[in-house]
Amino acid sequence: MDFVNLPFILYLCTWITVSSGLWTLFSMSEDVLNAESKKAISQWLLCLWTLKTINNWTSNFIIIFDGIFGNNNKFYKIIGEEHISFLRSSIASYISIFTVTLYWSVFHFQESFFLNGSFSFSEVLDIIAGVAIFGTVFNLIPDYISLVETRYILQLMDKYKSIATTLILLVLDFVITGLIFTLFFFIIAYLNHDNIYSAIGDIPKLFNFQKNDPSPTIFFYSTYFSSIWIYLYLISSFLYKFLKTLKVKFILKLDIENKPLKSIGFISVIITTFCFIVGPLLR
Repeated sequence: MDFVNLPFILYLCTWITVSSGLWTLFSMSEDVLNAESKKAISQWLLCLWTLKTINNWTSNFIIIFDGIFGNNNKFYKIIGEEHISFLRSSIASYISIFTVTLYWSVFHFQESFFLNGSFSFSEVLDIIAGVAIFGTVFNLIPDYISLVETRYILQLMDKYKSIATTLILLVLDFVITGLIFTLFFFIIAYLNHDNIYSAIGDIPKLFNFQKNDPSPTIFFYSTYFSSIWIYLYLISSFLYKFLKTLKVKFILKLDIENKPLKSIGFISVIITTFCFIVGPLLR
């Protein structure tokens, strides 16, 4: 079997996974909306550019967020009236972990899937099992805490509506999400080494995506799935508004009134596709 083109096939599979995942996410988001919420999002997307309308996105997105990750079980109660489902958070974590792992394997194909010069399926199975086990240990709890934190940040954005506040809180969400995972990783490293200096010395491993060993860097980057979803939602929404003012034909054909989130999901897939095309050229 010719393995020369397998990295490209893996890259293609990663793009398909990310694109289909985004489309499914936005489709699910639309399915959880009632007619009133869907109309509100459509009106926000179709309205003119003003400071007031730009800042109105949070109310609608909170409804989407709660529809995807919400749970009526009071065990999961957080600030406000909504709850975050640990099960849904865990499913999202596993999907994110294996997607990042798939992307990582594209650029480390030779080191990962070949053993002693020949392709090793056992090596692949070992990696999959290892990723699943370490993902369970490293991600499920901090990812859940990060979702709760993101939900609270969204609530603050909705309360203090301004462009400056939104930008500050988006950056704050990104930083806190990373800190939550880093702190959890440090605790596990300390329990493993029983030495605070050795545990601190392990922290830089989180940021080295180029190394041959996929753990723990893939677990760190995969924890940002909720933040990336927010960024894509915002970028896609404002890109639609911008292209609509330019009267771009394919944008005008999108059914924003009846399918606002699927339309935004379509734009997100286009943005993702562009990133996958340009990404290898920037390496």
